[in-house]
Amino acid sequence: MVSKDPKVSIILCAYNTANYLEQCIESILSQQFHEWELLLIDDGSTEEEALMCDHYGMLDSRIRVIHKANSGLSDSRNLGIKKAHGNYICFVDSDDWIEPDMLKIMYETIENNDTDIVVVGHWREYQNRHERKHVVNTPKLSKDKVYRPEKSLQFSTLYLDDG
Repeated sequence: MVSKDPKVSIILCAYNTANYLEQCIESILSQQFHEWELLLIDDGSTEEEALMCDHYGMLDSRIRVIHKANSGLSDSRNLGIKKAHGNYICFVDSDDWIEPDMLKIMYETIENNDTDIVVVGHWREYQNRHERKHVVNTPKLSKDKVYRPEKSLQFSTLYLDDG
């Protein structure tokens, strides 16, 4: 499935997380929202992980693989931002996975609420328990409340929590 003009660019940086990477990428492939591209950035990881990235790059045309020497998460994410074609950026950590409706809910929320940033809660999984981490329970922060005069960016943020 090709998304010529993706609405969301997902940036996924991989560095020695081969044990989790397949589940992470499969969770992106199973999204109900299909207008995305995945920038899969191999940040100098193991050969096994690099091959896994290439496999997924050949599997789906929405996945672009970038191999580079290890330079850290921030540098890799910045490269992903430079290469992104989508209207919005979504960061997913390579040792995480996302629910099938996450992109759909986030995209609809951002489009329907005139906001620029959406922040979601998450779960932490342990061997014997699951722990829910909430985000700040604020329905929406206006540009005026978020704007800091010393910064040139202005944006509004919507925090989503299903609880």
